[in-house]
Amino acid sequence: MSGNYRFTRLANDFSLAPKVAWLLLLCLCINIAMLSSEITLWMITIIVLCLIWRGLMTYKKVVAPPKWLLVISALFGCVALALAARQLGLLLTMLHLLVFSYALKSLEMHTRKDFFQLFLLGLFVLASALIFSQTLLFSLLVIALLIINFGVLLSYFAPPLTIDKSVLTVSKLLVQSIPLAVVLFVIFPRLLPFWQVPLSNSAKTGLSDTVAPGDIASLALSSDLAFRADFDGNTPLSSQLYWRALVLESYDGRRWQLHPDSIDVTKKRMRAGASSSPNSAVGAFNASGTNSYDYQVIVEPSYQHWLFALDVAYVDDPNIVILPDHSLRSIKPVTQTQSYQVSSDISKPMDLVLPLRLKERNLYYPLGSNPRLEQMAKQLLATSSSDQALIQAVLQQIRQQSYRYTLQPPTLTNNSLDEFYFDTKAGFCVHYASAFTFLMRAAGIPARMVTGYLGGEYNPQGQYYSIFQYDAHAWSEVWIAGKGWQRVDPTAAVSPDRVEKGFSAILAQQQSLLSNDFFNLQRYQQFSWLNDVRLQLEAIDYQWTKWVIGFTAQRQYDLLTRWFGEIKTLTFVLLLSVTFIGGLFLLWLVNKNWRDQQKFPLPLALYLQGVALLAKKGLVKPKAMPAMAFSHQVSQQLPQIAELFQQFSWSFYRLQYQALSEENVAQTISEMKKQLKAMKQALKHS
Repeated sequence: MSGNYRFTRLANDFSLAPKVAWLLLLCLCINIAMLSSEITLWMITIIVLCLIWRGLMTYKKVVAPPKWLLVISALFGCVALALAARQLGLLLTMLHLLVFSYALKSLEMHTRKDFFQLFLLGLFVLASALIFSQTLLFSLLVIALLIINFGVLLSYFAPPLTIDKSVLTVSKLLVQSIPLAVVLFVIFPRLLPFWQVPLSNSAKTGLSDTVAPGDIASLALSSDLAFRADFDGNTPLSSQLYWRALVLESYDGRRWQLHPDSIDVTKKRMRAGASSSPNSAVGAFNASGTNSYDYQVIVEPSYQHWLFALDVAYVDDPNIVILPDHSLRSIKPVTQTQSYQVSSDISKPMDLVLPLRLKERNLYYPLGSNPRLEQMAKQLLATSSSDQALIQAVLQQIRQQSYRYTLQPPTLTNNSLDEFYFDTKAGFCVHYASAFTFLMRAAGIPARMVTGYLGGEYNPQGQYYSIFQYDAHAWSEVWIAGKGWQRVDPTAAVSPDRVEKGFSAILAQQQSLLSNDFFNLQRYQQFSWLNDVRLQLEAIDYQWTKWVIGFTAQRQYDLLTRWFGEIKTLTFVLLLSVTFIGGLFLLWLVNKNWRDQQKFPLPLALYLQGVALLAKKGLVKPKAMPAMAFSHQVSQQLPQIAELFQQFSWSFYRLQYQALSEENVAQTISEMKKQLKAMKQALKHS
């Protein structure tokens, strides 16, 4: 009975020192802030209210909420999340539940167990943030916050330590663990996860499989990174960097989208795996031609299946399939940074023979949807001597008339291509590609729209290309007998700079005015020094992504094979065993060295170092002689350090026999260290 009473009393007596309580509140705020971009406004409001209450409790202005109020709040929160789950998706619903429980748990901290649970929830929140971003800067920020969180835990168990000392101690422990972490990172097998992170509805970024005039213009306002490309050897011209992603062959009079038959073929190929990729598209690939390029693509998470490559692409990767329309698909959604090696021959013809069903598919358009364009197509067909002449006539018309390329196109009634082409004459790449593709089909030339990215920013520091969301682009492909599919970009007719150099000055100014991302350094490229800093930081982040985030199981196997030859099971077990035993031995050695240093209290250890220093000069302290008496003897025999040793002895005396505050103890120990160093210098030169 008495034991139960004692346990209850200890639980009720639980409290945090003010400095720990405030630091814990700070951790609550910054941990949740790491996920703020993924949390809905109504959940942020609930969390802020909880944190304000937690702050008032820390400030001793209010008491903890009653248990019945916490239970009701938890039930209402769970019901609200259940109702919003369809819109949020499974991933974000789970994330909302995590941060909601984290904030609510902060109001229920009555025992040590509650404190530990809150601490562990904070670690889970920080780990969840890495689902959405794994850049070097973001990862370093998470590590810094991890140190602060563990600093809170250490401050709770070691109250005499100041906050900065706690954080410094945790940082030292982290640095000491780096060598073992690096070894394990390189040799520990990369096991497949026991579960798969569910997709988030709102996490999908980049291009869509359904496009209407004006859609890609919204992407042009985003400076998020889409992917990077690192070429081996020669590099194409900027105007040749058409990164293919989606081929849209179905048009309903308002929007372009993937054809249902194409979707079925895609699903079948992805279910069957990369072995079913159409060899006809790549079978005659010649990697030695002047128009052939080898390069690595590192794509950012988009939660989509499509990948990016230059035409015509060949990929030897079991996780990637090549579709009949020459686009690439990942078998699994790209939920994390993914790299793949590509070979492309940009001069290779595409589909010299076009089956009848594909020809009919790429000639279809809804009759009467754009009557003026249909009438124009008939006139061009009557006056043009060939398909090539008809195409050039349309491009020449776009060049000569007052068409504008803009990120703010006028609103079109029902996405009318007639209205755009004959009335407003202002639009983005999708407007021109849509109208051109429709016009070709109406003139009897098979045509389709392709979406992807155009160009990219070359980083001379890392010698690679960065392709951002604002590089999203749409162009047309027409099928010419004897030549196959030919790329035609109407944008080049109305805005040549968009193809040759990327965004023109006018478009860049429009993007800067329309974008709200004021903290993006790309907005300030006119400052050369700031742009150089940005490129250098991005180059460092690229190396982090390439060698750390992109260190896959296959790359690990290739590396270990180069080091140790063919990896057999016994060799691998021995390698792991040696690593673990070596790591444990190093930990034991460090711990033994630390314990040897801690045999005496620090003040006594410092004083004994000073006495040993004098013994080397022939002045040995008798064991029974007090410190101050020995100080008098030193003054007589070694006058060059008399004052220093007196101060040194007095500091030791204060630490041993006087009741000093924590701050005075730290200050006096620091003085002893300086005095000992000064004595060493004085005796060295005497």
